[in-house]
Parts: sequence; structure tokens; C-alpha cells
Amino acid sequence: MKIVANILLGALSLTFSSISIAEETAKSKYVLSINLVKHCATEYGFRKLGSGWIDTKTEYKTFNYIKEENELNYSQKDVSLVQDCVQEQLPIIIYGYGWTKLSKAELNIKKKEMDELYNSFEYSQNTIIDKSKKFKFELTNVVPPKRAEICADKKGKFDYGFDEYAFCMGTKVHQSPTCQNQYGDPCGTKYDKGRAGYTIKES
Repeated sequence: MKIVANILLGALSLTFSSISIAEETAKSKYVLSINLVKHCATEYGFRKLGSGWIDTKTEYKTFNYIKEENELNYSQKDVSLVQDCVQEQLPIIIYGYGWTKLSKAELNIKKKEMDELYNSFEYSQNTIIDKSKKFKFELTNVVPPKRAEICADKKGKFDYGFDEYAFCMGTKVHQSPTCQNQYGDPCGTKYDKGRAGYTIKES
């Protein structure tokens, strides 16, 4: 009875999109984990890279998912959310929404399928593995380098007296001469005198 209650609670929280993916994956157990992980990964901002490759050492077909975030939005929890999503969707894929109409014998069969499916999936820090189908899904958060890391090699370097590190970091937005005369022009500027006043002398 407890498992039925858990299934019902899980079903209530499913979105329309997850319902459709459940119906689609239920048609073919072979693509179940591929479609399920794709749905959950996309839901949390991951995108799939390529069509998968075979790891000859383990004979697993590996699918890579990547999420690019800036350093302010990065969270390792993103991978955990995808893994939780996969686990929450498994019961509805097996039992469907007509589970209340199933006989005791049918429920027992479904429970056996559910146990097999749960045991087939394995989760680690950045992966989801379907052992029965030999599928491995790698989820990677990529944090772009911080500005300080990009600009690090410019520390202590000066170009014509200007601090390259400060300009790279954005603390200086424009270059101005280090020496100015009383008119605000670079030191050593020469002028021509005319009717309109003084103009900068062409060199």
C-alpha cells in the first residue's frame, strides 16, 4: 500500500511535458533511459553533445550533457536535480496513470519491473548509468574562467606607462596621458596662433 501511495504522490507532481515523455518512453524500453535522461537534463538547462560514443574499455555507450554557467550561477546541485528527476519519473513510466485499475497480479508484475528498473540505474557524482542497457550519461557543469584568471598574466605589465592588468580587469575604461599641460593636452604639445586662438600644431 505504501508503494501505491508514493506512486500517487509522485504522479501529482509531474508536469505535462513529463507525462508526454513518460508515454513516449514506455513504448520502447530500449530508448527509455535515453529519452528520460534527455528530458530531465534539458529541464535543468543541460544540452546534449553529439550522439554518443562507445567506450571500448567498458562497452558502455556514453552520452555527454553539458551546462555552461557563469561563476555566479554555477551549482553542483544541477546534476543532483537531474538525477532526482530521473528517479521520480521511473514509477509513472512503469505504472502509468491507470494503476488504480490494475489487478493485484498486474500490480505484482509491475512491481517486479519497477524493482528491475530501479536496480538497473546507478548514480554517481556526475553520471547516470543504465546498467542493463549499457548506457552512461555524463553531466558536466562548465564554469567559465573568472576575469582575474584571464588577466593574471598581465599583472605588472605596462604598455607606454598604462597598467595592462587594470584595463583587462575593467577598472580603467579609457587611456589618458600620464602628463598633461594646463590645457589638458599631452605634455610637449605645440600650438599655432591664429585669429580663432590657439590650435594644436601639426607635427
